[in-house]
Amino acid sequence: MSLFSLLDRVGWNDFLELVTERRAELSGLVNGRDTPANVATRARIVLWHADGLPKRRIAALAGVSRPTVDLWIGRYEADGVSGLVDVVASAAG
Repeated sequence: MSLFSLLDRVGWNDFLELVTERRAELSGLVNGRDTPANVATRARIVLWHADGLPKRRIAALAGVSRPTVDLWIGRYEADGVSGLVDVVASAAG
């Protein structure tokens, strides 16, 4: 099934609304006062990728390696915004 036939089924407006909501959520992380710098950078990486920038350029802009760009894009694709936040391991007790 092509993307276009899927969108015809689901509805273009729903798709655009979802895209807009996700961009707003990522932009909120980038601009949030309480957002850790590393999380804001990860959100920027995802936004730049969504804007169509080449991964090599994204890596240069973010000051990270190309594999790191792939890591955060993959985490976002798998887990959404929660994939961009560090997981704190609990101490075994």
